[in-house]
Amino acid sequence: MRNIIRACAILLASFFILANISGRFARADFDVATSLFYRSTPLSGAADLTMGYGLVLWGAEPTEQKGSDPFYGYLRPTVTGTGSDNYSGWGYGFELFPISFIGAVAGQNFANNEKDYSAYDCKKYLCRGDFREDYIEAKLALAAWDFFLLGTYRSSHLTEENVTTLDKYISPDNGLAVTTKRDVVDRWRGTLGYKITESWSVIGTYVFAKAERSLQESTHILGGISFREGEVSASLQGGTFESDLKSQTGTAVFSFSWAPLPSVSLF
Repeated sequence: MRNIIRACAILLASFFILANISGRFARADFDVATSLFYRSTPLSGAADLTMGYGLVLWGAEPTEQKGSDPFYGYLRPTVTGTGSDNYSGWGYGFELFPISFIGAVAGQNFANNEKDYSAYDCKKYLCRGDFREDYIEAKLALAAWDFFLLGTYRSSHLTEENVTTLDKYISPDNGLAVTTKRDVVDRWRGTLGYKITESWSVIGTYVFAKAERSLQESTHILGGISFREGEVSASLQGGTFESDLKSQTGTAVFSFSWAPLPSVSLF
């Protein structure tokens, strides 16, 4: 509870300070987006609502046509609420991009789960309780002709905040069992795509995650299509998932996002 109160105070103070100094920047806008995510194996899904405040530090005016002129830098604090059939949570983050396609994000996420996961052995591994993630993430986007590449590296310090006799708990995002009380998960994600039209692309995605203390690993290899037009974006991919908890199996991943008030971020 102390960590949540501290996080709320930091976030509120940050928004207050930024709102008062925003007149000094080239552009400052609130943004709102909602998103859905579903993965068939291991079964996972959630709905998010994200609000942010983008401060353009220099350069071109961002437009609704993402990437049409990427030469600008920005700072953007965000707050996100998450809900699913198993858990609910919230988080906050700070994005700093010296140039719009290269930058970093840092923040915290808090989650409470009151149900067992159908995809995991919740007698052997802890599934229910309160969990915290402290993370930092580096992000990169590149494009040439009709090809594009999106890359991220995320280091997550995961903490389980309950008293338990079990030595590992489930991290559903990565499909891993991580060490109770403290573990670090490093995750690399790369997406290579080719634009068929202005709105449609074919994409391939590779995701690798590894827990430093439990030494567990997971891998996604996916391919499919993506769509982006105005406020709406979506993707549908199929491929394989494999981890120390699950032998290699087929999986399908769907994501959808609607941004009625678009942000300054490219991705």
